[in-house]
Amino acid sequence: MQNTQMSPAPATFLQKIKIIGPGFIWAAGAIGSGELIISTKVGAEYGLIFLWALWLGVWLKYWIQKGILDLTILTGKPILELWHVGKFGKLSSWFWILFFVLNATGVAGLLGLSASILNVLIPMLSVNIWAGIVTASIVLIAYYQKYSSFEKTMLLFCSVLAIGTFLTAALSVPGATDILAWGIPTSAASALIFLSLLGWGAGSGPDLMVPYSWWITEKGYQDLGLNAGQGKPLMEFRDNASVRTVKEWLNLAKWDTMFGYIAAGLVASVFMIAGSEILRPRGIIVDGLPVLKNLSMIFTSTFGEWTFLLFMIPAFAAIYSTALAVFDGGRMSIAHIARLLSGRPTVPTADMRSNVWYRVTLVLFSIVPLILFLGVQRPVLLVIIASIMSAISMPLLAGQVFWTLLKQVPSEYRPGKFYMANLFLSILVYLFFMGQSFYGLLVK
Repeated sequence: MQNTQMSPAPATFLQKIKIIGPGFIWAAGAIGSGELIISTKVGAEYGLIFLWALWLGVWLKYWIQKGILDLTILTGKPILELWHVGKFGKLSSWFWILFFVLNATGVAGLLGLSASILNVLIPMLSVNIWAGIVTASIVLIAYYQKYSSFEKTMLLFCSVLAIGTFLTAALSVPGATDILAWGIPTSAASALIFLSLLGWGAGSGPDLMVPYSWWITEKGYQDLGLNAGQGKPLMEFRDNASVRTVKEWLNLAKWDTMFGYIAAGLVASVFMIAGSEILRPRGIIVDGLPVLKNLSMIFTSTFGEWTFLLFMIPAFAAIYSTALAVFDGGRMSIAHIARLLSGRPTVPTADMRSNVWYRVTLVLFSIVPLILFLGVQRPVLLVIIASIMSAISMPLLAGQVFWTLLKQVPSEYRPGKFYMANLFLSILVYLFFMGQSFYGLLVK
């Protein structure tokens, strides 16, 4: 059946960037712990020999997330709902709900880092008190906000992040030989840090890649101005004209995903360079609560006290926005999967934020990370644990996207061989390094 209501996709650059929205949320969420902490840690300990791995992670994860984008647009459903089918549907749902529950370690680390920055800025309150305040503020924001205000909030965080990135880039100018250096992990310790870099060094792991599907549907990407009509999935329109128009809109929508990954890769590169050029010569180890304070103190000693706030405020924006996005995406994922597993009807995307089930999940999801942080007090360790968990889950995420594209998408809308080859490559790469890290732990 031909859909005569489909309008042509925008052609100009300004028209294209107007549709970017979920990308702002994802970028503000992704640019945080990985870019400021993991990338800086790798630079401080190993120099720039793993810089290539950072961009390999960006390249591989882009194809996974583009698959999530396409599947969500074509079906009009969150990605986890597509996987809750068939013989292994419930097993998949149980895995992902376990993943998001265990991901509380990463959230705990983010709370601690946010609280530590606020403690530096306003030391009259302890880190633990600030952690409680940060948690309460995130719960209140996520509890009452609508998607449109959430998108604007994350756009503001992206703007603030740009300031810190430009400042760090100005202070960290590496030599050409440093940029071109490269290496591979040769020990269990380096394999683990390498794996965490692939999983969370630039861009996010599944903790934000899966929720990206929710934000797409909230934005209305499954319509994209097509008015596909009658609530039918776009891939049901299979005449030549409709297929051509839908593909044009899919190619336009990928700008949203591309924006996020390019931004994440650039920020991560800048902070890895900062770790290599500023921290490594001074023998500073990236661990514990004072991670960002160490960087800021070096900046102020080099350029003056005026750079302190200019660095710390964007650093707080990066960590806090990541915590907010992970909270928002995690609670939606847990609540949605719980409804699927319990046999309850799913809540329409437009009604999720006001639904009692989702709001209760948000409050419960905030308690465990706070307890973890107050008990462990090592946010970098918590972030690395979560990043390794993310990297371990990446082969499954890529495999499920690959399988769904093959089995649930009509041939007219299936990606080409180049796309599928890169998606398959991502499965192999993440499986390889996951196996290497486990082997290193067993023989250690």
